[in-house]
Amino acid sequence: MKELSPDIVLPVSSVPGHVGVAFGASPDEFLWLTASARPALEPIFAPGTPVHLHSFRPGPEITTRRYRGRQRPHFIQRTRGGVLFVNARQRDRAPNAWLMNDRGSTVRRLSLGDGLSDVRVSAGGKIWAAYFDEGVFGNGDGAEGVVARDGAGRKIWAFDASAAGTDDIADVYAFNLSAEDDAWVYFYMPFAIVRWRRNKPTVWQTRVQGARAMAVRSREVLLLGDYDDPISLRVLDLPAGGGPARVKRRLRLRLPAGTDIASIHAFGAAHRIALWSSRDLMILDRW
Repeated sequence: MKELSPDIVLPVSSVPGHVGVAFGASPDEFLWLTASARPALEPIFAPGTPVHLHSFRPGPEITTRRYRGRQRPHFIQRTRGGVLFVNARQRDRAPNAWLMNDRGSTVRRLSLGDGLSDVRVSAGGKIWAAYFDEGVFGNGDGAEGVVARDGAGRKIWAFDASAAGTDDIADVYAFNLSAEDDAWVYFYMPFAIVRWRRNKPTVWQTRVQGARAMAVRSREVLLLGDYDDPISLRVLDLPAGGGPARVKRRLRLRLPAGTDIASIHAFGAAHRIALWSSRDLMILDRW
């Protein structure tokens, strides 16, 4: 089977022992936080803990600066006026997202609900949130599986299984916001791909179970992983108007030597898949 290597490989940090804490993928930028391994597991960073915010823009442009917040996030997105940080879990309906300006001050707090599997912010400022099962079945804000909000956190759209003609979402396995109002979701348990473009759904059925990230082009999708093999790759052909997706190519991801597969976090952003391991940021661009 042909192997596909990442087009870009960057160290997650220049500080020995620092690992990825939170991640954010978008079509134009990749953001991540790093801290030493032990504080990375804590919900609150102790005073004086060195935490860094990194940015990579294809071009390339790489920046690093201190993160001065105390609360540990899981997701990061650039937004109007600063950077949005989001914790995947919400306790007692307290705000679990906070917007920090470029000076490092928190200017707004938002509640996005519990059980978040992914968060994206569009160029127009909409906040898109996808949920895993505890968020969907937790009688909270993620019951529909995917929700879009305005910049103030007000719900303005939600996945409509009846309109799509699919089962309800139980758990979002992969999400991709490829452009403004162009959202793709792959979910349990039908493992269908649904594209919502300008509020109209297109549905493709797949036979791939357990993929963890999805890159998209107009008529093709790249799925990373399945239940049996976390680094398998499949390129799927998407017939116009929906229907069964056909596997065009099977590939295998070739990782840098010594990569800890169990540490990888993967997210699709437009036609790219970004993977953060305990050591590297890897980007699949050409497939």
